[in-house]
Amino acid sequence: MHEIKSFSVWQTSRVVAVLQGTLAWIEGVFFALGSLKHGHPLQAIFFIIGFPIVVTVLGFIFTAFFCWLYNQIAARFGGIAFELTPRSET
Repeated sequence: MHEIKSFSVWQTSRVVAVLQGTLAWIEGVFFALGSLKHGHPLQAIFFIIGFPIVVTVLGFIFTAFFCWLYNQIAARFGGIAFELTPRSET
């Protein structure tokens, strides 16, 4: 049995923020196309530029908070326990 004792708040938050920002940009492109189709060019610009920035910043902040919170709880009650099994090569 293995246990996650703590998360690196900075590193985990950066990685999750980049992943969320990338996904938000991809989604933003589709939202922008929909906005342009309905005649809302300013809204389309927001979806291409503003939406990914907002999602990235909020993703970083919330992930940092939850990593910190996890570390506090894991220090008192123990971390998430999981079992690893070797993968068979076929």
